[in-house]
Amino acid sequence: TCSECVKESYMADNGKCKPKPEGAVANEEGTTLETLEVKAGWFRFDALASEVYPCPSLPNCIGGTIENDEDATKSLCREGSGGALCSICDAGYFLSSEKGCEECSGGSAWLGPLLFSIALAGLVGAFVYNKERIKAWVSKNRWLPSFGYKLVMFLITTQIVVVLKMNHERVGGVQMAEPYNSFVGLVSFVNMDISDLLP
Repeated sequence: TCSECVKESYMADNGKCKPKPEGAVANEEGTTLETLEVKAGWFRFDALASEVYPCPSLPNCIGGTIENDEDATKSLCREGSGGALCSICDAGYFLSSEKGCEECSGGSAWLGPLLFSIALAGLVGAFVYNKERIKAWVSKNRWLPSFGYKLVMFLITTQIVVVLKMNHERVGGVQMAEPYNSFVGLVSFVNMDISDLLP
């Protein structure tokens, strides 16, 4: 047996050195099973566990070491999350697919849909009030119908791309490259998914 293990390995309970598992950090000599550090995005169930698991919600797992007097969730899970693999959100938090457990906003999530509904009602009212004038204007501008068809095709295509991106990320796919990822995030409102607006 050895008195200390070299870097990239740890001393197991039987006194033998073992290579660190994937998701663990052993950058210093003398690392033991109890002092084995876990990378962000990974989890182990207690200080004597040699197995390290990837977290389903990466932002929830902050990594680090497990203190002897604490359980794994207190040491390895960020605030607002807990449970096995930090996959359960605490009361007052909700699980975001991209950001992990986020604090509930307390009702401000309805502000966007409310303003949208008011603006939509105003547009419908203006259309009904000026119906005859709008008809006359459309008859003079014959390019409008073809523009309307193109706009509808653009919106439908954008919806398909947004749904594909969401499904891709929910099954564990890597994030799309920039600036494409930012553009798809910017136009994600076309998906009209009200549940994304709720806390």
